[in-house]
Amino acid sequence: KAEDSQQERRMNIEGVFEGGSTQVEKADPHHRVDNEAKNYLAEIKRLLDEQNFESDEQREILISNVFDEIHGKEFNFAMHHHTSHIVEQLLYSFTEFQLRKFFQSLDTKYVQMTFSCAGSRVLETGLKLLYSHLRNPKPNDSRDLKSESHIKSSEELIAFISDQFQPEIYDMIKYNYSSHVIRTLLHILSQTENPLDPQSFINNNNDNTTTNTQSANLKQLMKQYFTTDSRSSNSTNFKSGSHSDQFSTFTIQDLRSQYKKLNNISTTFKEAKDAYVEFKKQSVIAKPESTFPLLHAAFDRVVGEIEQIPNIHIGLLHPFGSVVLQVFIYILSVVDRKRCKGFLKFLLFDESTHGKELTIYKDHIGSHFIQKILELRKFKKIQKQMYEKCIKPHLLEFSLHP
Repeated sequence: KAEDSQQERRMNIEGVFEGGSTQVEKADPHHRVDNEAKNYLAEIKRLLDEQNFESDEQREILISNVFDEIHGKEFNFAMHHHTSHIVEQLLYSFTEFQLRKFFQSLDTKYVQMTFSCAGSRVLETGLKLLYSHLRNPKPNDSRDLKSESHIKSSEELIAFISDQFQPEIYDMIKYNYSSHVIRTLLHILSQTENPLDPQSFINNNNDNTTTNTQSANLKQLMKQYFTTDSRSSNSTNFKSGSHSDQFSTFTIQDLRSQYKKLNNISTTFKEAKDAYVEFKKQSVIAKPESTFPLLHAAFDRVVGEIEQIPNIHIGLLHPFGSVVLQVFIYILSVVDRKRCKGFLKFLLFDESTHGKELTIYKDHIGSHFIQKILELRKFKKIQKQMYEKCIKPHLLEFSLHP
């Protein structure tokens, strides 16, 4: 009964959010691909997995032939539940030019792809790889330069895909597969690292050199101290021999030696602390510079679109929308703290939420969003306001709620 009551409250507060202002036709994930094409791609996958190529050039020729074979049929292969896995694997082998040509060929089908399990994975991987090429540019092949003019650059293509998403972003953040794509896109456009991605697609090895060095120094310094064993044979054994025998040979020189060891330990702790502080500084995501102006402009447009969604605060109770908003708030707190503060105030203290605060705080989905806000260290005034207005008057009720 308690679950039913909670669900009823959520349905009452969600209102229009469940319906959506624009109905997007969900993509059929089982687009037809003939058996011959399936077998062809399966054979290509086998060859790539075995890696029995005589030279890199032979492998490049194979990839080029596969690219030409699937050109014009990218959408069907990307949306099929069998071939999409192979296409996703091929994306890692494509050159930047081939990758850009592949996704430009999809043209206006990006939104439809995000509503498919297979298509959303292919598109999300493509966005990551495009951004990776953008961050780490390589010399273009002379054969690609001949047809370069009509193909968008990686930055232009990411911004173009983002613009295709904007009119449907309301529906996309509520749907399982598309919400993952939106979260990835937000990190790419804002040029911030995804803390939930263990293999970040932003930081390459060169970017991590300093951080890794600091981490190694910290581990080495801590190991230098913590490997000291107090149970070694040099330790005083009070069970064998008298106390006087143990201290009778303790000279001034021994005292100086012990003092020197203590001083070394103190220095080690200080160095370890300094190394840890420096390591944390390197780990903290600084406000990114506008290295890529098209991405920065596209991010501003996406932020504006999300801010204008009617009843956006209702997304706090949506299983997928809530996660997108958590990521959105996190990124906005890094990129534009002032704008994030204003958006948080609108979400939590707007007149439209008056009388519904308890539903958000006590809902099993909304409470996760509230928890994330309380964990942010940059908005103490907002957190204090949350406590005074919503938590303090209902302390007993909250303490008894699961």
